[in-house]
Amino acid sequence: MNGFKSVRILLFVLMVLVTLSGCSERGVNNPPDNSGDNNQPPRIMSISISPTSLPMGQQATLSCNAYDADGDSLSYRWTADAGSFPGGNQNQTTKWQAPDVPGQHNIKITVRDSKDSVYQQLSLTVLAYHAATIRGDVTTGFDDPLPGVNVCFGVYCTKSDFRGHYQLLSIPSGSYQVEVSLIGYKTLSGSIEIKIGLNELDFQLEPIDSPLP
Repeated sequence: MNGFKSVRILLFVLMVLVTLSGCSERGVNNPPDNSGDNNQPPRIMSISISPTSLPMGQQATLSCNAYDADGDSLSYRWTADAGSFPGGNQNQTTKWQAPDVPGQHNIKITVRDSKDSVYQQLSLTVLAYHAATIRGDVTTGFDDPLPGVNVCFGVYCTKSDFRGHYQLLSIPSGSYQVEVSLIGYKTLSGSIEIKIGLNELDFQLEPIDSPLP
């Protein structure tokens, strides 16, 4: 009687082993989604935007460079708080059309592999219609930066920073009387035409000659 029970127990153990072996084989052929595996999420290496500021209704080119250490294929998805993507938003490189609302707008790129995703957010400046941006550097005759220089285009004025760089955002395009001045240096003045979009203008100031004793 005990021998018959032993045979039944042995048969049961063999059936369990066969069943487990069958599950393992199916798992190899149809691998499950194991949350504890060593999948590495993709990495966003760089994002390029051109231009970084643009008038309402114009288009900027967006491009994302990403890498996956596991060699997985990657998908891309662009989203924005305003504006549109005329050519679609699921390409590595795409076009974004600025809305009819000036100001800073956020754009987000999400990169996904088979299991994980990463994202990065950036911002662009949308200028009012007929608006212009002016920027540049003020230096000495020896190309040394000049900080604290007053730079005025009509009533729109700013000062150069410690690097000698200045910038004016979202001013109307058109003709301006420009004046660049700093105590101890000769003042530059004249008229200039400012176009819609980005205007890059550098200025060089000469020191005032010291009076003879």
